[in-house]
Amino acid sequence: MLKILIIIAQTLIIFALWHIDAKAGATYNLPFLSTHTNAVSYCWLSNTTTSTATAAFTVMSNNSSTSPSQTANSTNIYVSGKQSVLLTFTGQTIQSGSTLVNIASDTSGSSISYGLKIEITGNSVTCESLGMSCFQGTTNPRRNLAGYTCNDGNHYGF
Repeated sequence: MLKILIIIAQTLIIFALWHIDAKAGATYNLPFLSTHTNAVSYCWLSNTTTSTATAAFTVMSNNSSTSPSQTANSTNIYVSGKQSVLLTFTGQTIQSGSTLVNIASDTSGSSISYGLKIEITGNSVTCESLGMSCFQGTTNPRRNLAGYTCNDGNHYGF
């Protein structure tokens, strides 16, 4: 009986540790961005937790002759608890407020299509607690974008 209780306790501890680790962040995949100046994309990130989340960006694929390095760009882009931020994907930069992330080395060219991964880390960050909505274009109103996904280890959403 003691062995069964030990096995159950170990299983619960492993599950709890996995569950805590799975909730340490969320990954958004955007497969449809472009460096063309008429295809500017905007994404609102809304953090419903009380802690600050940090975003890192990785160009995963492109239609350029130069393959992306698939290395995350560490940034100073933060989403404070109970706040929203606007990310602007224009040309070869990603902007949030006055912070710019240069992705030119992974998107060489003025009309390059690319897929991007946004890794957002922070306490209690999940796809449900850090929502995102994206729009594209220079027209008014902007076109709503669909097709991006979110994965946090427990949830997979569109």
